[in-house]
This record gives sequence, structure tokens and C-alpha cells, in this order.
Amino acid sequence: MTEEKEFESAFSKGRDTGSPIFENGNEMPVPKDNPGKNGGGSRKVIVLVAGLILCTLLAVGTFAYQTDSLDSLVQYKYSLSEGEQAHQWTYQEFKSLTLSSEYGQSNGMTLKEIIKKYGKGDVSAYKNIATITYSTKSKTYNWVYLSFEKINGSYYLDYKSIDNVEIDGLKISEKPAKPFNKADYNNLKVGDSKTGQGGMSYQEIVGKFGNPQENSLIESAGSSPDLSITYENPSNEPKQYKAKLNFKKTQDGNWHLNEKSVHFDD
Repeated sequence: MTEEKEFESAFSKGRDTGSPIFENGNEMPVPKDNPGKNGGGSRKVIVLVAGLILCTLLAVGTFAYQTDSLDSLVQYKYSLSEGEQAHQWTYQEFKSLTLSSEYGQSNGMTLKEIIKKYGKGDVSAYKNIATITYSTKSKTYNWVYLSFEKINGSYYLDYKSIDNVEIDGLKISEKPAKPFNKADYNNLKVGDSKTGQGGMSYQEIVGKFGNPQENSLIESAGSSPDLSITYENPSNEPKQYKAKLNFKKTQDGNWHLNEKSVHFDD
């Protein structure tokens, strides 16, 4: 075989197998395929853009979490987990909660402050309003309900209520000492709707019918406190009724009737 033929044979074999070929007695590697520069650059751009998008989403999520800007995050942050127990409130703790003023001159306690001090509860949030309920079973079934208004990214307390408390002469019992009838209800004198002035006192009503079966103390921004009580027959009694009476605290320091409603099962 001639030298020319040997060279052509070696070149053809090297091209097909990737092995070195010989030219003038020297080894020469066969060039290998190389990905185009444009393809590699495109992949780098895609990875960079994906990273930026992920970082942006994480930043937005963190901001939303810290500023309570999303309702679902507020509920997730502050709601009790399964098996957790709500704080059992005392009246003094409830009384110490500061409300916002009526026209916003001062802000009440924040949702975060209350959670930090008293723990989580059952939270609901929608638009600019958040609420939290603490319910516990003790001697009586006890509830604390708090409502907050969102101002500049934070929730401030503007309404609070506590149910079934026994303080300052307020007590509850399982059933009325004397059943209500329609005549009794009609004889309950209601005073001014805003102040209770001129209405029957709480002491007068309790003296006649005994302690109520439920009570609730309510305070809201810019309004004087309310006391609401309920008289009702036990469910096993033949005649059912439910009377709700609302009181305002007047200047003499006593609670006076300002609203009433009743339902009788005839």
C-alpha cells in the first residue's frame, strides 16, 4: 500500500472512531463536536431569570407574612394548632386590654401584642378586620371575643367582650329562680336607649328573677360599656322562653336597662 493510501486509510479511521490520525509521523487529535456558544448562554439566562423570580416570590411572601397583608397568613400565624389549649382569661386581664379611641386619636393594643401575652386563639381575618376568639371550659363555658381594625399595616383592638363572668356582683346560675311570663316581661321598664337612664336596675331584676343563665360584658371604641344577660328555661322544661336584657352603666355606677327582647314558645 502506498504512503498516500495509508494516510487516507488512517484519516478515514480516525474520523469514524475519534482516534488520533498521523500526519508526517505526528499525532493529531480529531476535533470533537462542541456545543454552540449561543445554546450555553441561553441556559444561563433561563437559570438566572428563574432564580430572580424565586427570590422575588420569597421576598413578597416574607413581606406579606411580616406585615399581615394577606388574610390567610394572619389566620395561619395566630390560630391555635390542633390540640393546643386557649388561654383562660381572668376579668382583670380582660379589663386591662386597651381599646382604640373613637376617632383614632390613640390606638388600642395590637393583635401581635395580645397574641404574645395571652397566646393564640381562633382567628379570622377579612380585608381590614381581624377577630380572635378564646373559648375555654372551666366552671362556666367562658368566651373572650376581640375585634381589630387594620391601620397602616397593623391590627388595633377596637371591640372586646367576655362571656359568663362572675365579678362585681355579676353571677350566673343554671336556671332562673322565678320563670318569666309575658306580664313580667312587659313590666320591665326600659330607660334611655343610649344611657339606660330611667330604666330598671340590674339589682332590681336579679332580686325578682334571680341570677341570669348567661351574661356578657361588651366594650367598643367610643362607646360606654354594655352588660347583656339572658334568662331562659332549661331545655327539659315544658315551656321554653328566652329573654335578653341589655344594660348601660349610668353615672351612679349601676347598670340600668336600655334594651329588651324575648321569645316565648307558646
